[in-house]
Amino acid sequence: MMTAQAHREHQRRPRRVVSRRGFTLMEVLLVLAVVVAMVAIIWPAIDSSMETDALRQSGDRLRAALSHARVEAMRTGVIQAFRYEPQTGNYLIEPWQDEYSEVNATNPGSFESLSQFGQAEAGTLAENPNTKKLFEPAVFSDVAAQYSARASYLLQTSETEQILFFYPDGTATTGIVRIQIGTPEENNDYYVEVKLNGMTGLTKKSDMLTPDELTEVTQ
Repeated sequence: MMTAQAHREHQRRPRRVVSRRGFTLMEVLLVLAVVVAMVAIIWPAIDSSMETDALRQSGDRLRAALSHARVEAMRTGVIQAFRYEPQTGNYLIEPWQDEYSEVNATNPGSFESLSQFGQAEAGTLAENPNTKKLFEPAVFSDVAAQYSARASYLLQTSETEQILFFYPDGTATTGIVRIQIGTPEENNDYYVEVKLNGMTGLTKKSDMLTPDELTEVTQ
């Protein structure tokens, strides 16, 4: 037990003062400079990864849309048409209204609310409320297609040739739909191809491709 005298001596002892030194402005600026430099180094890799993910996801979305068009054509008895706008992410799938479809449709009354899709003007997808989009920054590059006599006849009533057809019998236009990110000028362009088998109407998505790896449409 501490006596009164010992207690007074303890109180008279000088207490150690712990000084806390703060950061100087120069140190703060140095840390910020290091952080900015690190972000500048790793950001291109992060940005590139985000873009390639968008390209792969756009390929999945496109493949699902084309598969849905095939199912709708078989279910409704009406030709379904896939249309896209090059160098954009815009695409649209709608019934193709013609005499064949009106006769063979499982629900002919559904045509009463449809416009003549075969007479649709090119370059108006952005104004259509039913237009879908790929994940940015992926855009449509082009479509390599082999049009049958049947498809060529249908295209005569349209102002655009950027169309693929899906028929009620399960067949479709043979083709390859290409989507891309980047630009050839900057040598950073990558592609994903969704192949459409005309005999079966089934689709297959490629891995990410460089320009040298693009394929051609085969019979």
